[in-house]
Amino acid sequence: MATRSNHLYRGSCEAISLTRPESTFDFRNPDYTPILQARVERLAAIRSDPALLAALKVHYKYNPWDFITDWGVTYAPKANDGGPILRPFVMFPKQVEWHKWVWDKWQNNERGLTEKSRESGVTWLAASLGATLCLFWDDLTIGYGANLVELVDSLGDMDSILEKCRFFIDHLPPEFKGDWDSANKDCSKEKLLRFSTGSRIKGQGGDQIGRGGRATMYFVDEYAHIRQAKHVDQALSANTDTQIDISTVRGLANAFAEKRHSGRVDVFTFHWRDDPRKDEAWYAKQIAQFDPVLVAQEIDINYAASVEGVLIPAEWVNAAVDADKKLGLDITGRKRGALDVADEGKDKLAFAIASVIRLE
Repeated sequence: MATRSNHLYRGSCEAISLTRPESTFDFRNPDYTPILQARVERLAAIRSDPALLAALKVHYKYNPWDFITDWGVTYAPKANDGGPILRPFVMFPKQVEWHKWVWDKWQNNERGLTEKSRESGVTWLAASLGATLCLFWDDLTIGYGANLVELVDSLGDMDSILEKCRFFIDHLPPEFKGDWDSANKDCSKEKLLRFSTGSRIKGQGGDQIGRGGRATMYFVDEYAHIRQAKHVDQALSANTDTQIDISTVRGLANAFAEKRHSGRVDVFTFHWRDDPRKDEAWYAKQIAQFDPVLVAQEIDINYAASVEGVLIPAEWVNAAVDADKKLGLDITGRKRGALDVADEGKDKLAFAIASVIRLE
């Protein structure tokens, strides 16, 4: 079906002379005018020929990332590029790769973990993907969880996940919305969004994540900050086959780090260098503005940078690389020992043995 839908999509694109200005988009100097103009022309074409619309819907069902690229809108209040706050959702290659990775997890009933640098846009990716799937697939349940209920859903607050979903759907052409209207906004007390396809989006916060009812797919945002993460995992293990954990790094002493390094789950890494909007000048600015631990954890994805539970900071370890060359030392392999004699109180004797070797 996917091959056939790609054929229909290409045929539809040719029939309406579909241009793809996104392919040459300059993320450092964004100009949304060509993209908006292409959308106007595309919409006029499909409104004049229902067969084109039908073909596009078949394709979008199996290629949701193309739907998001063709029609999606996002909200960027912190952007300083001179562009509008409300803007077309132009995804860069790593973002599309993430959507395809999640799709693969869903199709194969697998779990996955996403480690990310801060401000990578992964929450928007998850919200737009879930909304798109619910628009084109029947009887799905897409779940979203976070450590706080207000981060899951809070009307008018674009930091909440379900409000991102509402915003995304509200700004789609009516041809793709089904019976969606502003009445869906009244579902905030239930943390539930319903679609004419019979699909729905639900949200839960804190210890309630995964409690009650099965889900086709469940996104857990900022997993490293959830206090009872293992209890959440136990609940979700019974309720969904596809759990996608998403988080910035918060050191090694938490369930996210443990899971990431367990070897039991597929890991997708979203590093700031994958973002074409960012460069070395941007990174230097982060170093100048923020605490080194924050930069190491939330930007460099360094698990060993936490101030908790670390005996030797990672930067010390890195600085020791090639120390023999820097200090003019000979590597003999000779063993040495050191004794720390206890003085008084509860202190105990400590003895350490070291042998200097070189690992090539």
